[in-house]
Amino acid sequence: DRERNVGFISCRVCLEDFQTNINYLSEPIDVYSDWIDACEQANR
Repeated sequence: DRERNVGFISCRVCLEDFQTNINYLSEPIDVYSDWIDACEQANR
């Protein structure tokens, strides 16, 4: 949602979802990368 500066992604396999703040330079891969980073941080 570019108007609200929020990126959203969901997994079709496990039905988990993730949202993060985005800016005008953000692309879908950036949202995915933020999700992976958050997963790694949670598993430390």
